[in-house]
Amino acid sequence: GGSDITAVASLTIGGSGDEYLFAMAVAPDGSLVLAGSFDGTISVAGATLNSGGNVSGFVVKVDSAGVPVWARKLGDGAGVQVATAVAFGPNGDVVVGGIFSTSYPLTPNVAPSLGGNDIFVARFGPNGVLAWDRAFGGADDDFLSAVAVHADGRVMLAGDFVNTTALGGATLNAAGMRDMFLATLTSDGSHQQSQAFGGPKTDFMFDANLSDSGASYLAGTFTDAFTAGNTPLTSTGGADMVLVRVAPNGTPSGAVGAGSTQNDEVTALAVGTQGTVALAGDYRGDFSFGGGSTIVNGGGSDMLFALAQSDLSSVDGYGFSAAADQRATDIAIAPGAIIIAGRLDGPVDSGGLKLPLVGSSGYFVAGFNKNNQPLFGRTFAKAVSDQLFSTTPKIGVDNKGAIYLAGTFGDAFAVDGEAFASAGGNDVFVLKFQ
Repeated sequence: GGSDITAVASLTIGGSGDEYLFAMAVAPDGSLVLAGSFDGTISVAGATLNSGGNVSGFVVKVDSAGVPVWARKLGDGAGVQVATAVAFGPNGDVVVGGIFSTSYPLTPNVAPSLGGNDIFVARFGPNGVLAWDRAFGGADDDFLSAVAVHADGRVMLAGDFVNTTALGGATLNAAGMRDMFLATLTSDGSHQQSQAFGGPKTDFMFDANLSDSGASYLAGTFTDAFTAGNTPLTSTGGADMVLVRVAPNGTPSGAVGAGSTQNDEVTALAVGTQGTVALAGDYRGDFSFGGGSTIVNGGGSDMLFALAQSDLSSVDGYGFSAAADQRATDIAIAPGAIIIAGRLDGPVDSGGLKLPLVGSSGYFVAGFNKNNQPLFGRTFAKAVSDQLFSTTPKIGVDNKGAIYLAGTFGDAFAVDGEAFASAGGNDVFVLKFQ
């Protein structure tokens, strides 16, 4: 498209071992909070964090000038502890959560895993002082996909679980093997409500977010059948995409499913100030949203984005087909634009979007105007190909329209003169574009 973007600033976080980014939140003023995992030691924001012998989580606050101002270790290296979700609160506080395999060092007591991976969540004040932390889970695996904070400080937790789980309230039972969950904690971390959504097979939650009105939106995949409130859905075949709306009072108020006969997924969602819901994901066969125009697959995994009305009454989808695999991993709503980020294994020339391949595989950032026409597209070589980390890169925008791309890299690469060199193993990067 016409108005390309240029990298104007960069940041790296690295140390003696491997660091991986799993989540980023961007505040209106351009300050950031980054979350992920590390092993060994990292020095950032004047602190040296030691993982404690295994893998621990981290959270780092970065001010609007791009300077890290505080960093905290999440865990104690007992087993694996990974931060998978992070969000800003209304007063600049930070809520971060993730999973742990063996135990998690709550304040003041250590919480043992109840079985498989369990969930932790912690709230820090604007200056990095711990306000509270909690651990939840069941006898099997639990996963935390997203956190978000209501205007009144209540905390939304969203993810999925196997068989049973408890999120501070009554035990939730999966309708099938694995279901989605949505929970709300009060501002001080007490349980307010929790519920499960799903069907007879396996359902995954990939992302969730809040509207300004306090409605929750959940996105993921389902197999065979799925029920949210009074809305039953049936899969077209394989895993289908699903989007669920939960009203501010906690009542499910709509669900939309779509997909081809292959496996398709929604990987990310964003909610705009006018209530528009933007989705990103990938699809592996021809399909349509609600009988609309057919979205054509070019072979393998193709990327898509979609825009839904706040009540989910209509969804318009846009796919970008290519011979090689691509995947949209995150989406953001900017003034007058939709921004998506992801990965690609070959060039894309579809729907007016041109993304050349740099190296054997790469990251991309693409922007679209309100008429869903491409504004720009940039690709960068990436040095991390491990599919365990295929949920990155992450994208965000501030109130001045600057775009922030964050992910993981190995070795070295450069973008618009912003150079990265790994301190050892894999490191975390952030690029700011204007």
